[in-house]
Amino acid sequence: MSSIVTDTLTSLSAASPPDQRTAAYLPDEWADLAYKAWAVAQQDITGTWNDTLDTAGSAGSVPPVIREAVRHLTLHGTHRNQADVDLAIKVYSRGQASRVTAIVRSVMRDNALTDRNKTDRLIELIDELGLSAAETKAKRFPIQPEDVHLIAWLAITPEQASASSDAIRNGQ
Repeated sequence: MSSIVTDTLTSLSAASPPDQRTAAYLPDEWADLAYKAWAVAQQDITGTWNDTLDTAGSAGSVPPVIREAVRHLTLHGTHRNQADVDLAIKVYSRGQASRVTAIVRSVMRDNALTDRNKTDRLIELIDELGLSAAETKAKRFPIQPEDVHLIAWLAITPEQASASSDAIRNGQ
């Protein structure tokens, strides 16, 4: 089986007929092949879509100490600018690298810090560590082959097949 060309520009270039006035004609046996090719393409599209889904969540799991820090910010962030607290909650609500988790753990376990000091330190860490909130993407769901619909297709027959097709149409 030949490979599927998924590059749009390459596919469109290959599908450009040599003459724009070429009459539409496709022998029945070629039409059958086209439908078989569509089934293969439909499976390929489905597989590509489903393989690129983020089923586990791009951020990964959120460690308990990070969830604790988010709860802390929610409960003890009233003395800070609400926009800063909201950003910190958004940043910490996603999974973090183990280095960041270790630093947050040390802040949350530091008994010498007051709740207010912990809040301030958690917010300061965002700039110090260069943390940012993840971009939100629209949720995508897995699909089945029947969810993929054919909009249009174009078959280009080789010169040799075109000549014999012309002869058939002309009754020769």
